[in-house]
Amino acid sequence: MGEGLGWAVLTLLVIGGKGSSLPAPPFLEEPTNGSAALGQGAELRCRARVGVAVQWARGGLLLGVTPTRAHPRYRLVGDPRKGEHHLRIDHVTLEDDDVFQCQAGEGNGTRASRPAQLSLELLEGAELPLMGGAEVQVRCHAHDARPAPHLELRLGEQPLPDVSSRVFEGSHPKLSSSEVTASPSHHGLSLLCSASNLAGPAPAEAELHLDIAVPPSAPSIEGLPPLVRAGVELQLLCVSRGGRPAPSLHWDKDGHALQGAWSEDAGGVTRTRLVFSPAPEDDGATLRCRAVTSLPGGGASASVKLRVLYGPSELTLQGSGAVAEDGEAALSCTSAPSNPPVRLRWWLGGRELQASHEGPAPVSELGKLGETGRALEGDWDGLGGTGRGGGAVSNLTLRGRVQDHGAPLVCEAETPGVGTRSVTVTVSVSHPPQALWVEAPPPNATFRVGEGLQLLCHARGGHPAPKLTWTKDGRPLPDAPPQSRSGHVTSRALPLRATPSDNSAPYRCEAGPARSAPVRLRVLSQSVSISVSPREPRPGHALSLTCRAGPAHPGPELTWIRPGHAPDPGLPLPPSPAPYGGVTVGSRLLLQGALSLQDQPITCRAWSARLGVAVSSAHTLRMRHVPLVSAGPSPVLVLEGSEAVLGLSVRAHPPPESCTWSVRGRGISPEGSPRFRVSPGGALVIANVTRGDSAPYRVWCHNAEGGAGDDVTLLVQVPPSIVRAPDPVVVAEGGEGQLQCEAEGSPLPPGSVRWERLGDSGSPLALPPELQPLPGGPGGSLRVSGARRHLGGPYECRVESGVPPPARAIVRLVVTCERLGEGITG
Repeated sequence: MGEGLGWAVLTLLVIGGKGSSLPAPPFLEEPTNGSAALGQGAELRCRARVGVAVQWARGGLLLGVTPTRAHPRYRLVGDPRKGEHHLRIDHVTLEDDDVFQCQAGEGNGTRASRPAQLSLELLEGAELPLMGGAEVQVRCHAHDARPAPHLELRLGEQPLPDVSSRVFEGSHPKLSSSEVTASPSHHGLSLLCSASNLAGPAPAEAELHLDIAVPPSAPSIEGLPPLVRAGVELQLLCVSRGGRPAPSLHWDKDGHALQGAWSEDAGGVTRTRLVFSPAPEDDGATLRCRAVTSLPGGGASASVKLRVLYGPSELTLQGSGAVAEDGEAALSCTSAPSNPPVRLRWWLGGRELQASHEGPAPVSELGKLGETGRALEGDWDGLGGTGRGGGAVSNLTLRGRVQDHGAPLVCEAETPGVGTRSVTVTVSVSHPPQALWVEAPPPNATFRVGEGLQLLCHARGGHPAPKLTWTKDGRPLPDAPPQSRSGHVTSRALPLRATPSDNSAPYRCEAGPARSAPVRLRVLSQSVSISVSPREPRPGHALSLTCRAGPAHPGPELTWIRPGHAPDPGLPLPPSPAPYGGVTVGSRLLLQGALSLQDQPITCRAWSARLGVAVSSAHTLRMRHVPLVSAGPSPVLVLEGSEAVLGLSVRAHPPPESCTWSVRGRGISPEGSPRFRVSPGGALVIANVTRGDSAPYRVWCHNAEGGAGDDVTLLVQVPPSIVRAPDPVVVAEGGEGQLQCEAEGSPLPPGSVRWERLGDSGSPLALPPELQPLPGGPGGSLRVSGARRHLGGPYECRVESGVPPPARAIVRLVVTCERLGEGITG
């Protein structure tokens, strides 16, 4: 800017109307004209009476409750409790260069404030964004210059036509204005205002740069193949050429935005690529590429409608493959929607079957086909939708044939251009077995009563597996083992143990209505049984044993056999007719009850000479009697300190109820005793016996027939010991004396004490005749008669009672004599 010329500014200005200077009710403050720099903020003030509803309008159109999605830069500020409803505008743009009004609702009407013009100012060097074809008025002001400067407006290198100038009072300000119609060719040019007068060597200048916006061309979509298959990836390219600023391209499907697309801008061409795998439900969907721009009118778009080829997501077969032989079963095969519609075909074991009915699937059936079917329901031609896909249904009447049993029945769905899928069910034809037979012994085979045999029934084929039932005389036998199956053969065995009733009885195997030929057995039903009277005999009773044998033909011979006795025919009984033919014969054996018969087996033998068969039965006699008690050999000898066992053996029928022990008439209670206990067999066990335990013991047992007992003596053996043997024994020569040896022990029989003379080497020597045992003594005294000096020396007393160890003691005999008045010892 030149010196003394002041400054110049370019202003884009829209002149608003003029109103009254005072606010009109219900307004307390109305908005006024104002200006704002591009990108800065602006505020229009409005204050009304408290309680009055207020909203703003721009260009005659209400803005709504700000901020809104359409006007995110507008918001109300101030305190509504004071009636303040000021409009705040952030980041002013060209669209804000307009007339604003504050409207208040009162009563049944609405009052509007005076209009307020908001003008946009652009400072020097700023960019002026314009749409191509837009008309703007440009004004240039010059202040504080004298003389009044000459103003010139230029667009690029060309001066603007129709420039009007006006000089104001004061420091000779001057205004110059012109109308400019923007075109794309003006983009990037400068709008220059220069002011010059005689006072300055160079003109002052102010400059703005034009930014001309150009809308982009309509986008186009490339890369859509003629056939689109579900699940096959598509790569679509959306192209938009031109546009300033460059548009952003956005994909959506049926109005719903698609994520993941990328875009690029190169050489004035904007591209965006969409990678998309269509699903069956995308058939008939619209893919749209929209060019979004900030220019008025938004942007154009391009769209394509998808035709997606896909097979049915599900194939459902309703009905069962089970059918009776020569019967019929209805099956239905339904496919989920597909595009194009499927062709349904039926196959059984490699041959094609003709459907009884074919047609489109009803909507109600499509809704039953799982998640995909539900998602697609209502989207198909003929079913109330707009797509071209549809479901199909095919019905089949299956006739049961045995040769088709187990074969796969296939419903195949073929989708042209896509492929096939199928669903299979196994045909199950119910039919009776082809053959039924029985494995049995030869017809001439003969069995004895009690002999085991087995009948086996087989059934070949049949579905389901036949239930085999054995009958005898037409009555089912439920106790037969379970049946088994191997391959196509079902079997069931019938194990038997021959009884008289089996003779010539008809056995059959049945499988539903099928019945085998009867099997008849030949059973030699001769059996032997023995009965005893009385049933519980006692010694002394008269016993009667009766043997019966039969049925048999002819009647057999009966013989009684007893151990130690010759065979006895007994007393014959009259024969009687048998239930299954033949006769029953009998014989009776009379005996006198005695304990010698106890547990003795008595056998009745029936011999048929004609059949060459002998049958027998044995009976063991059991006599009721009091216990037979034995405590074993007596006495029982045990060493002192050891364990004594007093045995017990009892025979009784019925068994003894209890057995008790006593000693010297006093009962023994083993419970809680540390030394006495009774073994499981009833024997009395005494631990650590002493010589005081030697005594007679008694055991007593009783049962329902009475009681009995037995005695046993316990002798506790004690090794011998010498209790007195004075040493030495001094006897005067020619005198008499005694060598004493007193012993004790149990037992201590006569002769237990013996004396011996010991030689010089300690070996035993025979007793001299002068020393003789003293009779009647305690078993240990020697009498010395006419003592001589040669009798002096050691003598040994030895006690042996048979209970080791023996006891021994040494007694010295001293014989004295007087010589010359002195005693001499021999």
